[in-house]
Amino acid sequence: MAAGQRRQSNTTLYAVVAFVGLFIIATAAAIFYYVKFEEQRGIAEKAQRDLERVATREEVQKIGTIVGTQQPGKSWLGTMADYLDEMVYLIIGGPSEATSAEVKTSSATRKVEDVNKKVKEVILLAQERIDIEPIDPNAAGLIRIIKKLKEQLDNTVNAELAVEKQLDQLHNRFDEFQAETRRKEQDLLAEKERYQQQVNKIKQEYDELEALLQKSTDEQIQLLNAKVKEQEDKYDEEHAELLRIQAQLKMAEERIEYLREQIESTMPSPDP
Repeated sequence: MAAGQRRQSNTTLYAVVAFVGLFIIATAAAIFYYVKFEEQRGIAEKAQRDLERVATREEVQKIGTIVGTQQPGKSWLGTMADYLDEMVYLIIGGPSEATSAEVKTSSATRKVEDVNKKVKEVILLAQERIDIEPIDPNAAGLIRIIKKLKEQLDNTVNAELAVEKQLDQLHNRFDEFQAETRRKEQDLLAEKERYQQQVNKIKQEYDELEALLQKSTDEQIQLLNAKVKEQEDKYDEEHAELLRIQAQLKMAEERIEYLREQIESTMPSPDP
């Protein structure tokens, strides 16, 4: 009876010891996993804070809308950096340096401001020299100013083309008029030559009659004097016609000179 109680007591003791051991092991495991959990939670919270420094939760949810299409093999941040590099390349006309986005943006901004300043100076200078629509020199936005200048340039070019077309038409009209004037001048000169020949012929006949008069009788002299008078009248008439033709020729030459001066006054003066 006593031996049976001892065996039962030993079994109970073993059970208690085993329970205590398992309890200690479970407690240690619980403490270990709790510490690990707290450590992981701290890491997760730090990662969340770091992520929020890069992008807020709302920005993360709208990352596709903010950045655009994600490039293959690139993170969202890397994709945005590439898009920034493309924009800087378009602004400065060359690849950007391997530096921060802040430095790239500042460099591009300075270059844009420098170009913007030069463009405004050119605008003011151009407005002093040619008649163009005024552009506010204090306006911002290089692209907008360039677009406005392009419109002004197109208008100026179109106006110049229109003036050139009008000038060509005026030249053609002048050439046609000049050709017609030369033709009329040649006709007048030919007519003058014809009358001159007639005058010379009349003068020759007059000289012959005058020589004949000196050898003729009084009757012949009277008859020949009548003929001479007739020839003199004819000569005076032909001479008057010759003077009329010469006056017309002079008027034609003066008209040509007047038209030449009018054309030269309408032609744009050469650039200094």
